[in-house]
Amino acid sequence: MAALFVVFTEVTSYWDEELGTIPTHAYFVILDPKTGIALWGFTERVQPIGMREARERNQKQVIITINRNFDQAMINLVADVKTVAGQPVVSANRAKP
Repeated sequence: MAALFVVFTEVTSYWDEELGTIPTHAYFVILDPKTGIALWGFTERVQPIGMREARERNQKQVIITINRNFDQAMINLVADVKTVAGQPVVSANRAKP
């Protein structure tokens, strides 16, 4: 079996004056190495932090929450790839943060 070409394509985000770059989605593509055609594409949404929640917390707490949400999106992305690869996925990976 030929190896697949894996590309972590991008993380979309927006800019916040106080917090900096806020990630919103992560994209991941598996390409056929011979043709370069996308075989599978994956998108995971990064759980947003509400503006009300952001106002009620200090900046450091908000950044910690944003990073935790991004980490959870990456865990979910890996779980999606494992599903396609036929490996069992532990259900705890899909738990909400």
